[in-house]
Amino acid sequence: MNLGYARGFRFTQQLDLLEDYPVDELFSDGHEESEALSSPTSEFQALLNFAQPGDHLVISSWEVVSRDYRQLLSCLARLEALEMTLDVINMPQLSIEEWRQLFR
Repeated sequence: MNLGYARGFRFTQQLDLLEDYPVDELFSDGHEESEALSSPTSEFQALLNFAQPGDHLVISSWEVVSRDYRQLLSCLARLEALEMTLDVINMPQLSIEEWRQLFR
């Protein structure tokens, strides 16, 4: 299942990009800051709780998750633990391990 997530800067543009992608479920935290991702009541946490192994997270850019490399690596670890894959729309399609290598 393709799970879309949008948050932060250029929120409306992110939603437009996700609408053009075959997203099955869409989660968003609106214009919230990146700290919202770790809140137990955030839509990002709801997405992670909803996800099943083999699901696919779709985001428009890495800035949706964070601009901080440590947070990006943490996100990759969480996705990997959930056995999810990832697609960053404005970037080449890479595996989670390939993304991890880029951020180290």
